[in-house]
Amino acid sequence: MGYKYLQKVKLSPKFGRLLPVDFNPYHLRSIRTYPAEDIYFEIRTYILNSGSPDYIWLKGPGDFSLYSGLRRLIRLIHLEYPNQKIGIYANSTLFQREDVREDLQECDLLAINLNSMDESNFTKVCACNEPMKLKDIKMGIKEFAKDFHGHLFIYTMFLKGVNDTIENVNELKDFMEEIQPDSFSIGEYIEEGFESLSQKFKNYIKESFQELPFEISIKF
Repeated sequence: MGYKYLQKVKLSPKFGRLLPVDFNPYHLRSIRTYPAEDIYFEIRTYILNSGSPDYIWLKGPGDFSLYSGLRRLIRLIHLEYPNQKIGIYANSTLFQREDVREDLQECDLLAINLNSMDESNFTKVCACNEPMKLKDIKMGIKEFAKDFHGHLFIYTMFLKGVNDTIENVNELKDFMEEIQPDSFSIGEYIEEGFESLSQKFKNYIKESFQELPFEISIKF
């Protein structure tokens, strides 16, 4: 059976079989609500035919207005499959909203993209479609991390000439020490004309994060 929203199962060495759900409202211009029932029907059909994956992997929509649909999807899944684990990727900008933080507490694995600690370039490296303040986002992530009982994964992508500053590294380190995620990943973005980070800067990143007391992956 062909699926509109489900993608091919991916195997993760750490988390097992992941069933990705692909819903991007920017690719579907006519969609103005999150299609929770349609996505749930596909998930249910998949489970009936192929069994439960280790995680259903959802991408949090960038629009705050669509989160009520995501909340409904999570509850539909847990109503029929109470032991099914759910993972969600969410942009850090969403955490300035208390209602979104409450919705995300219901997942088992949460990946947050956090690329900058500098207000001046934060919007350049973290997509946001509503007004935001970095201090509110950081406070929201802190509050969320205090109560979250699942696996909290944060990753940072450095872009040469944008957020590759010593100050950004130092503030990220301080922030990671404060919130204590389960795992933290660092990489570099070298597509769309961006060059690789300097070796000196890469070495500084490795030296800065090597002693932190949680799992760290540096991908360069």
